[in-house]
Amino acid sequence: MNLNSKKQPIALFDSGVGGLTVLNALKTHLPQENFIYLGDTARVPYGSKSQLTVQKYAVSAFKALIEFKPKLIVIACNTASCLALSYLKLQFPNTPIIGVIEPGVQKALSVSNSQQFGIIATASTIAQQAYQIPLSKARPKANIFPIAANLLVGVAEEGWQSSPIAKDIIKHYLQNWLKAPNNKPDTVILGCTHFPILKPAFRHVLGPDCNIVDSASTTANNVANWLTSQNLLNNQAISSANTNYLVTDSPERFARIAEQMTQCLIPATAIKWVDLPSPSAITVA
Repeated sequence: MNLNSKKQPIALFDSGVGGLTVLNALKTHLPQENFIYLGDTARVPYGSKSQLTVQKYAVSAFKALIEFKPKLIVIACNTASCLALSYLKLQFPNTPIIGVIEPGVQKALSVSNSQQFGIIATASTIAQQAYQIPLSKARPKANIFPIAANLLVGVAEEGWQSSPIAKDIIKHYLQNWLKAPNNKPDTVILGCTHFPILKPAFRHVLGPDCNIVDSASTTANNVANWLTSQNLLNNQAISSANTNYLVTDSPERFARIAEQMTQCLIPATAIKWVDLPSPSAITVA
């Protein structure tokens, strides 16, 4: 692979701002890389949409990202990873694509001793059985305890991850586990890209002995391993690395929520509004 390929960006796609946790994990693991982040903020949330619609949205986003000739595209969205990953791989066979679900599943399988898994995600991800199905296939005798925790999305976007509110809401969602600690899972997957910033609050509630698997760090590790295997790691100076952001609605709102969630200030000059093709203009077989 030539030097120019190594310098090409890693592109990330999410329905909104949650994927920024994946981006931040990637930047921590791979600070020398260039990144492009596309948040489809005009059409968020994806969780209430049909599979066909999510596939159409994802295709339009990918067509925009392909213009930047990325060496890899990361679907930093659980819903899109579940409903559109396989289809995108068929539509873009020459573009390497990694989703957030498989890395989390593989990590959970590798660290669990009791084969009792908890899944904390949005209602749509739980309903789609995005994690339950692959866990069950790999461990047919596993006990899986899914919990839909939509309210935590708002907690993350408000930047309340360090507040007592976050811990109280997590305790409420996990009350059945806390009442019967002998039956609680030994491994918990945070199956929403908003939730990694709540990991300290989850740790406080679940205690030190529980394995907590988040989609951000597991995906970042997966990407780093893939780049290494393909000899595509960028060897430029960290000071030369850059990140650009594309949004489909209100760059100002995106910047505000991003700062609340990640405590990172994104310069307005780094955020560009883009107009993606409407779903009706895209044919999905």
